[in-house]
Amino acid sequence: MFCSFFIIRLSYFHCFLFISQCLSSIATALQEGFLPYSEPVYRRCVSLVEQTLNQHIANMQSPEQFEAPDKDFMIVALDLLSGLAEGLNGFIEKLVVNSNILQLLYQCMQDPMAEVRQSSFALLGDLTKACFQHVQPFICKGAFNFLFVNSYFWVCCFN
Repeated sequence: MFCSFFIIRLSYFHCFLFISQCLSSIATALQEGFLPYSEPVYRRCVSLVEQTLNQHIANMQSPEQFEAPDKDFMIVALDLLSGLAEGLNGFIEKLVVNSNILQLLYQCMQDPMAEVRQSSFALLGDLTKACFQHVQPFICKGAFNFLFVNSYFWVCCFN
């Protein structure tokens, strides 16, 4: 029984990764044509990011009680959100306004895993192009300033 559960979960994981990558390409290619499907996809991605961050916090506070999250799900969700932002362009504004994605993004940018940070900064760039008016308040408040300076320093000094 456990073995079949593990195999099903593993195959679900691989299917999710492939489907998400595929959806990202479809959303980018269809642009506004993806609008009818954008809200549930967007909500699911934001939910995955939030769940992963919450599980990470719980694991850090009580590692014996909570399992460390699989951050690949979060990375794929961030990449799919990036594809949505690129494809939908300004149409993503309504989704961003009604979510906490920028607060979650700030947390993701501080993650110790490089792949999470890379996907986070890519999403920030796409959101900046698509709906700068909603990203700007976070930049002006100084929420992202430290991260931008840190990233710029890292790129200049280590590449």
